This record gives sequence, C-alpha cells and structure tokens, in this order.
Amino acid sequence: EALEAIKLAIRQDSKRMDLYHYLASFYVRNHMTSQALKEYEDILNKKPDDLKAATLLALIHHDAGHIENAVKVYNYILNRDPDHAIASNNLAWIIANETKRPDLDRALQLASKAKDQFPDNPRIADTLGYVYLKKGLYANAQAQFSSALEHTPNDPMINYHMALALAQQGRQKDAVGFLKK
Repeated sequence: EALEAIKLAIRQDSKRMDLYHYLASFYVRNHMTSQALKEYEDILNKKPDDLKAATLLALIHHDAGHIENAVKVYNYILNRDPDHAIASNNLAWIIANETKRPDLDRALQLASKAKDQFPDNPRIADTLGYVYLKKGLYANAQAQFSSALEHTPNDPMINYHMALALAQQGRQKDAVGFLKK
C-alpha cells in the first residue's frame, strides 16, 4: 500500500524530488536493491547536484559489492564537494583495500579530510587507522584504533585492527587481548 501511495503521489506531482527519494528509500528498506539503484540514478539524471541521492547510490553499490560503481559515484561526489566526509572516508577505505598497488597517499589524504570534519566518529577513525596500518605507521594506526574503541569498545573489526597494529609493533601479548575481545 505504501508503494502504491508513493507512486500515486509522484503521478500527481512529478516535479517533487522528495517523492522520488521516498520511493528509493522504500526500495532500500525492502531490500529491492536493483529498483533502489535505478531510482537514485534517475534522481541524479534529473538533478545532478543531488548529493544525498549520489551518496545513497554509492552506499548501495558499495554494500552490494559493486566496488567499481561505488568508486565512480564517490569520485562524482568529491568532484562536486571535495570536503564530503562520507565519500572521502569510504573511498579511502576502498583504496586501502585494493590488492594491486593501492594509492595509500591518496587514501591517507581522504581519510584525514574526513577525520578533520568528524574527529569523534569511530568509523572514520578506524578507516584512518587502517590506512596508517597499511602504510606501516603502526603507532599512528594504534592511536586511531584507540580513539575508535573509546566509542565502540566491542566492535570486532576495530578490535581486530588494533590487534594487527599491536602485533606489527612486536606486542603480541597485548594483541591477543584484542583478538579475544
């Protein structure tokens, strides 16, 4: 019924972009990924500067494992708003996880930019720490993971990352505690 109501509202006033966002959001909530992707792409085609739609499109691609598409959309967002924290953080994470010669300097720049905007966000601290870890800057990585764990002490991924940073510094006994956690 909700879907039909949204579609009816769009037919009655097709210029209201918020209705298209409601439709795309409905698709996301109901795990209708292909429909959500299409709807957000349509929104961007109608309104190219709608960074909310672009962000959601990128996140859906990212979550669905469509990494190349996510990268394209994150870059699209950053071309329009170089300080966009979500795009910066998530693109940094993707770059840091590339298997063939990741551009860790770019990942560091992006993650640092996101961290500057949201210094207390544990996800952003984890991303920055992970980039430091990949660059071999283990003490810097440890500091970021410590910051993230202050806010989310039981997050398994952040605890794992902390264990990696400690192990790389020769602190295996300390690392074990984070692995167990």
